[in-house]
Amino acid sequence: MTRLIAVLCLVALAGADAAVAIPRDVTIPPSRLAFTPQVVNVLVGDSVRWTNKDNRPHDVWSTPDGAEFKSGLFTFGESFESPTFTSTEDVPYLCHEHPIMTGIIRIHEIWLSGPAAPVLHGTSAKLTGLAPQGTEVDVERLVGETWTLVETVTAGDQDVFSRVVPAVPAQYRAVLPSNVASRTVTVVIKPRVTLAKKRLPTKRTRVTATAAPNRAGAVAVLQRKKPAGWAVLASKRLNTSSKAAFVVRPPKGTWRVRVIVKKSGGYAAGQSGVVAVKR
Repeated sequence: MTRLIAVLCLVALAGADAAVAIPRDVTIPPSRLAFTPQVVNVLVGDSVRWTNKDNRPHDVWSTPDGAEFKSGLFTFGESFESPTFTSTEDVPYLCHEHPIMTGIIRIHEIWLSGPAAPVLHGTSAKLTGLAPQGTEVDVERLVGETWTLVETVTAGDQDVFSRVVPAVPAQYRAVLPSNVASRTVTVVIKPRVTLAKKRLPTKRTRVTATAAPNRAGAVAVLQRKKPAGWAVLASKRLNTSSKAAFVVRPPKGTWRVRVIVKKSGGYAAGQSGVVAVKR
């Protein structure tokens, strides 16, 4: 009966023709007092299933007092599944046996995520989300102050939908037919930084960094690899052509150098590959 109620709630909230509650999995890995993932995103009407892969017994209690759910101890290979969730309130929980083990369940009507790290210019970024299976979802991009439709996609197996977007700085959201919107996701881009080197007289080498797209005015930092890490040799701003040239003259042997273009203007920092400079 509880599962049927959850299914009916999903249909009412999202307009899906045949919504199905899904258990979202959390693992207790071996030899670690932790939940993986520590934060799990689910839809209204879903449940969470914990599986113990540790040799120690564990339990899970919603905090502070186990009002939402409370398991007994379960051992290696055993699982515990929560009741289905009927509201969008976050539910924190812990292992009552090992209170340092904590986690949180975030419950949504619709959920959207973007790349966890900055995306390289010239590639693409993938947006992934959750909505009841079969639901048509509008993926929108913020242009100025207006949300503009990018594409309508359909949530498929496991309630997952996705959309690949160009690697440009932008904000996105996903919207249900009921006009319920997901959180806003920001796609952060890092410039592509390339190096060219040219031998000069008196055993010097000119190393020229170019950033794309044009990052004129951004600070470029030349670094040298040392046993303890990277040491700064020089820094200068990229010119109007998005280039910065450095002249290098190692006292002896070979230096391995790279250039970092610092974050600016909505772009993350970009890093070149490493080149060898010989005297």
